[in-house]
Amino acid sequence: MKKLFLIATLVGTIILTGALISNVAAIEIFTEKEFRQIAVKKEYFVKTADNFIILFDISSSMAEPFKKGSPQTQYDVAIELLRRGNMRLPDLGYKGCLYQFSPNKFVYPMGAHDQAKFAQAIDSLPAEPKGPTLLTRALREIGPVLDKLSGRTAVFIFTDGTFSTYKGFKSPILQVKEYADKYNVCFYMISDAKGRRAEKMVTDMAKANACSRVIPFDVFVQNPNYFTGALYLVKSGRNAIITSAQPGGSQMAASFKEYEGFLIK
Repeated sequence: MKKLFLIATLVGTIILTGALISNVAAIEIFTEKEFRQIAVKKEYFVKTADNFIILFDISSSMAEPFKKGSPQTQYDVAIELLRRGNMRLPDLGYKGCLYQFSPNKFVYPMGAHDQAKFAQAIDSLPAEPKGPTLLTRALREIGPVLDKLSGRTAVFIFTDGTFSTYKGFKSPILQVKEYADKYNVCFYMISDAKGRRAEKMVTDMAKANACSRVIPFDVFVQNPNYFTGALYLVKSGRNAIITSAQPGGSQMAASFKEYEGFLIK
């Protein structure tokens, strides 16, 4: 009965549309045997966030070798990850920004993500890392940005778990928790923390809410999908392309070439 219902629905659509778009003297009636199905696999993107903020550490602590004996620094590798992530990001209407610390400034102010312009912003980052780690100021300055956003925001923080303290600034743990309670936001700590104190600080930041987490820097390098997965997922499905098997009937069926969910067996 289900098959007959699907065929009847399809035939009714063909008859109605044929009457509207052309002067047809007679309408063909298609039976189930006169149709064939081709299942086509398709991939599509599903957004998991609407906005993103990247807090990028350019302090002297990022000058350490990526690995023992490696000619690349953590800073070099991190910038390359930013470039790859930007190139892979599909055009799904994101708003994004890139903020460097320290010195602290918005390299790409919050706005519509433009791949070419964002690439230019990445290229404008300093050639070498230096200076103190002003993470507390960076976190405080994204507050007004979060206040103007709608939807879910993913905040990526490149950090080694250390920061310079200043009077009047909240600790990173308290600041992140405050934002998590107030906004629809998830924090992703891209961490190269070394030592118990630094590791605890990053871990405590990730406890801000259920969607926040720590991603070790080495793991992030090997699995860049952590970056994209926070912003979108790739899913696949099968659509049915239904065409007429009856001679002379293919022309009318061509107007109704693709139907999602019509899987006639």
